[in-house]
Amino acid sequence: MARREYTAGQKAAASMGPAGGVTALSGTDGFLRKGEGVRSREEAMRASREAAGVSLRDRTVRKASVPKDKPVIITQTQKDFIKQNALENINSSAKKPTDNTPAYRFKTDYGRTPEYILKRREAQAAAHASAGSVSTPGGHDAGAFSVKEMEAALLATPEGRKQAQLLKQGIIPLPEDERLKILDGLKKNWEKLNSDYQKLSLTVDTVPKIARKVSMEQQLKQLETHIGRFTNSNIFVNFSSAYAD
Repeated sequence: MARREYTAGQKAAASMGPAGGVTALSGTDGFLRKGEGVRSREEAMRASREAAGVSLRDRTVRKASVPKDKPVIITQTQKDFIKQNALENINSSAKKPTDNTPAYRFKTDYGRTPEYILKRREAQAAAHASAGSVSTPGGHDAGAFSVKEMEAALLATPEGRKQAQLLKQGIIPLPEDERLKILDGLKKNWEKLNSDYQKLSLTVDTVPKIARKVSMEQQLKQLETHIGRFTNSNIFVNFSSAYAD
């Protein structure tokens, strides 16, 4: 069986010609014509496949023909979707917002000054009043008198007695113009130091760089503390060490 399958596709004298010098041509009309070689190959292949038991495809069986039913053609609509969408949006009502942010305008204290601001204003007014009461009835500046003379002028009122007690301890209120000058100088120093701090290198990898950065941060923090203190207008200065003699 295997030998037959091996030799089924072979043709005798296919490459070297007929054996014994016998020619395949019988006369001058026995030459190979157009198409004969192809048919002989197909016949030889068919014979070899039939001998091997391999089924051949039947070329007479064709596929199903194309259906002749008319297709369903969908007609094109004349509807203007852009116009229809615009009309729907115009006639529709606005959607309610889903944001849960509280409406501050409906609060009971809306538009009113907060309580903490009112208290701060009262404290500032009291501080200004107490600072103005240091001047003497004659209109002279308080700095032109000694501490004892100022105490005598202030003992007439309760607020004056309180001021006298502070003066006795060497504590007097700082004038407003002096406070503003000091505050302005502190802010300028902070701005200059902060500008230098922003120009430092991002890579702090050496001991001098680290020390400089830490020192500048400490100075900035100290200046911010002083600025916060001098922002308040009610400031008193202790001169007890000056009158120790």
